[in-house]
Amino acid sequence: MRRPGEGGLYFPLAAGSPVDPGALQLPPTSKSTLDPGRLRLPVAAISGVGAVTVRRLADLGILTVGDLLLHVPFRHEPPARITTIAGLRGGEEATIRARVRSHAVRSTRRRGLKVLEALVVDETGSTRAVWYNQEYLAARFAQQPEVLIRGTLKRSGGATSFIVRAHEVVTDGTEGVHTMGLVPVYPATGDLSVKAIRSALAKAGPEARHFVDCLPARLLATRGYLRKPDALLAYHFPTGERGARKARDSLAFEELLLLQVALLLRRRRADRGRKALPLAAPGSLAAAYLEGLPFATTDAQRRVIAEIDTDVARDVPMRRLLQGDVGSGKTAVAAYALVRAVEGGGQAALMVPTEVLADQHADRISALLAPLGIDVSLVKGGQPAAERQSALRALAGGQVGVVVGTHALIQEGWSFETCGWWWSTNSTVSGSASATPWWRPPPAGRGPTRCT
Repeated sequence: MRRPGEGGLYFPLAAGSPVDPGALQLPPTSKSTLDPGRLRLPVAAISGVGAVTVRRLADLGILTVGDLLLHVPFRHEPPARITTIAGLRGGEEATIRARVRSHAVRSTRRRGLKVLEALVVDETGSTRAVWYNQEYLAARFAQQPEVLIRGTLKRSGGATSFIVRAHEVVTDGTEGVHTMGLVPVYPATGDLSVKAIRSALAKAGPEARHFVDCLPARLLATRGYLRKPDALLAYHFPTGERGARKARDSLAFEELLLLQVALLLRRRRADRGRKALPLAAPGSLAAAYLEGLPFATTDAQRRVIAEIDTDVARDVPMRRLLQGDVGSGKTAVAAYALVRAVEGGGQAALMVPTEVLADQHADRISALLAPLGIDVSLVKGGQPAAERQSALRALAGGQVGVVVGTHALIQEGWSFETCGWWWSTNSTVSGSASATPWWRPPPAGRGPTRCT
């Protein structure tokens, strides 16, 4: 038998003999008890969620426990004052805890409207509580349960009534979720109430601990954000407005960061899968276009033009969103991109969503490019057949450098003499446009090939 100091594992410290490492039971760490697989359990696994609620949750896209926990509120109702019946003040929203002593359901002159009245009491007094169109509560109130009630005390004709806005039976196991503190309000449907969602979340809350942070701990600590499990719980069950805001900021940061990472990964895959013919540096044609503009370009326009020049010099397609107010000069910048394509020996197309915009842009761009000797053609679905055929022949034969049109441009039957440039825009009203180069690499040793 080995003695202390002769090797082996001694637990507790200074024990008389070593222990078998396999028999040593240490407390489990928090990470060892995580089971992200529990988040994939169906919502039917949550206590109190029946088949009807499962179907209604599915209408919101909520199928699993994880889906439910990620169904965050879009706002929180401000907290109501917690008081006794004797402490109620007329016109003020408050929450009281009382027991149902008696109740009755009565009809009203208004068709289909029924009123449930209950006498509720606490150690300070009693009051009449009123529910509208919730006569189904009568069966539950027959047991004289203890309830939490949130509402407003109103006086009418010398009598007072506590008009109930929200309530919960204390024995339901969701005490305070619907009536106390900041009350979360969730996206719901006509068949599924916000209260039912809150009740399900109150039961599913403990499962939030199984979410794994996808953001580095150092990043969370540096920015003062919460871990994802803590943020979800603080947003579903906030203890104060400051905590709810911090939870919201933490979840929003993660969502936006992951969205940006996903977009960058998608762009990287697209860049690897598609190639473009790089354009040479801007030449005399591009310079003449800028000098011929009837206005001086702004700093923002010059910055965007420089960014476009950088993009088109690369061997990957450019995908850029151009945003600006109405009248800020987006069309002039788009026309510059068209000029760069033509100057590089290609053809260019500008696509817009409506024929009215096609007419407007064709007129505007023709006026900008005519002094440079660049012909502009118009293509739209409402054109006469002969006019469309003429535009097609001019485009395919290379007589036209730029074409402006609707989605008719991407229908079958259209072809270009050389590969060129697409610039698409949704409208000048929304203030955005996007450019997509569509160069196709020519065969080795040859110039630009025909594109369709």
